[in-house]
Amino acid sequence: MEEKSLFDRNIELLRKNYPRLAELVEACPDTATEELDCQIVNGKQSTVTVNGIQLTSRHDVVLQMEQMCAELNPAITTVDVYGHGLGDLGNYLLDNFKQLNQINFHILNLALFKILLSVVDFPLDNPKIRWIYENDQWEVKVPNVIYYPEVLMCDEQNRMLAEHLEGYLDLSYAMDSFAEEKARIIEQIRHNISYIKNGQDVTKLFNSAKGKKAVVIAPGPSLEQSVDKLRLLAAEPDHVFIAVDTASKFMHENNIRIDYLVSIDSRITTDVICTEVGKDEKLVYSPSIPESFIKLFDKRYIFYCDSSMYKQFDEIKRHGRLFSSGTVAHCAVDLAVRMGMSDVVLFGFDFAFSEEARHAGYDSKLGKLLMILDESDEVEVKGTNGKILKTSKNFRYYRQDLELYIKQHPKVKFFNASKTGAFIGGTLNYD
Repeated sequence: MEEKSLFDRNIELLRKNYPRLAELVEACPDTATEELDCQIVNGKQSTVTVNGIQLTSRHDVVLQMEQMCAELNPAITTVDVYGHGLGDLGNYLLDNFKQLNQINFHILNLALFKILLSVVDFPLDNPKIRWIYENDQWEVKVPNVIYYPEVLMCDEQNRMLAEHLEGYLDLSYAMDSFAEEKARIIEQIRHNISYIKNGQDVTKLFNSAKGKKAVVIAPGPSLEQSVDKLRLLAAEPDHVFIAVDTASKFMHENNIRIDYLVSIDSRITTDVICTEVGKDEKLVYSPSIPESFIKLFDKRYIFYCDSSMYKQFDEIKRHGRLFSSGTVAHCAVDLAVRMGMSDVVLFGFDFAFSEEARHAGYDSKLGKLLMILDESDEVEVKGTNGKILKTSKNFRYYRQDLELYIKQHPKVKFFNASKTGAFIGGTLNYD
């Protein structure tokens, strides 16, 4: 009797333990696998390169796994592994983390997994190891181990997950960037102590708009194509318009009402905001913004961002919190939800660049200034139209944190009106 090939043995194990995954592997077209140039390369040990990218170390794979797992708590009971390498990490984890009872391997490229089934003896029948491919889970779980080469070669099914993984790996970049600003922002807040003591609290707005619909406006380039739609919605009395500060010029220049303008930026200037205020326009602000901007408004509500940085000011006066993970757009969305609106339509939430601009409504000189971007900060994201768009790491963080926020509010319907911006997980198309 002819001995079964390694691929056949692996497929049998998949059919037995992961029937749906086996179906997907067998249905994976040859065209997908042919796009991957897989080669065995040798050093002190052997590994596989895919389109020139090496999956694991070819000199000391044990040392590599030690480094990958160095920050894991020895007492963990479960861990998520993004990518799979050559399959040896499963046994390494079980040998070295004695309380571990579940390892979730997330397959990031089905065609690659199919190819490797012919050369790798994957642990497909170990009850403590689970193999995952087809799901809509793009939230990065912790504790985790990440095979970065496989993040780079993810398939279309996993593009969103891969973007979140890259953002997770770059988190230290974002934290370092913010740390430089923190001291200056705190000093600005201290300058606005009188507003903290006497300001009307944002919680007065909470649950004040139940039954109405929120239109939340950010200044992404797609906003330029939304003027007619916004004007129609502005005529509807049951629609509440909440705009971020940098969208104010665009809104005023196009004679579109703003009910609530939200601002947190300590560096906000008249170059990017409108100094005219509508009759019924109300400012919802963090005390981190310049006093000159606060003074423009007669009607205003103060809030603290949902950040530990504001805890010290609770001793002066406690104020309501709004969610923010670095951008005022988060605060504007959270305000809509806390006001009790269960339908939230996002305009200009592009989180990506068009060929000409990062923001809508600015002249060419300022538009070019806003487009300045270090090459090391440029990344690619999936667009709502299926195209790959360029954006910055910060914009990608902001979008990813908005996606997590949306996931935490399942009773609210979020609609994305941008047809040319980044795809936002959890949103519905808006026509």
